[in-house]
Amino acid sequence: MASGLDFFRLIGSFALVLGLLALVLWGLRRLQNRGGFAGASKRQLQVIESLSLGPRQKVVLLRVGSRELVLGVTPTSITALDSQAASAATQAATPSFAADLQMATEELRQHLEPSHGI
Repeated sequence: MASGLDFFRLIGSFALVLGLLALVLWGLRRLQNRGGFAGASKRQLQVIESLSLGPRQKVVLLRVGSRELVLGVTPTSITALDSQAASAATQAATPSFAADLQMATEELRQHLEPSHGI
């Protein structure tokens, strides 16, 4: 009988450890979603939007403090394509910025395409 009791004690202890682990992970996730242990601090770095150009290339609109950056991201490099003040970028998108973004993505696509002349 003692071995049966030991088995249930082992299973109960294991379940308690798993429960505590799940509780700690849940608490850490909540802290992460709130912005860290400070809680009230506003994030200075935000990914506003991301556009995939290929399997491993993309264009990212990133807000850093009061600036917004358009970055070209590949597996081997990150290239700044454009930068502007965030206050101007948060207003309705002007055709000139949209045209600039379109031109930057086309340049990045041309740069990333393998040359066929070899």
